[in-house]
Amino acid sequence: YFKTQKTLSEADLALLIDMIEEMSPEIYEHYRALQDMFREGIRKHLEASKEASGEQLAYAIKKGCALGTLLAEKYADRV
Repeated sequence: YFKTQKTLSEADLALLIDMIEEMSPEIYEHYRALQDMFREGIRKHLEASKEASGEQLAYAIKKGCALGTLLAEKYADRV
């Protein structure tokens, strides 16, 4: 699903980080591909708005930092 989307909405990013949380890192190629999609989606949203404006985006960033998918030091001031 996520590969077919040209851009990920805030709801997609929240869903994606929830899915990453439930996925086993032992399936490394798929796990890493989803993490890369998530990071790119967050980057694009933040470039467009310079800060996390929606609740779903803020949720995705906080959870991404908690899971280690995003660097907390880099995104702490964004939410």
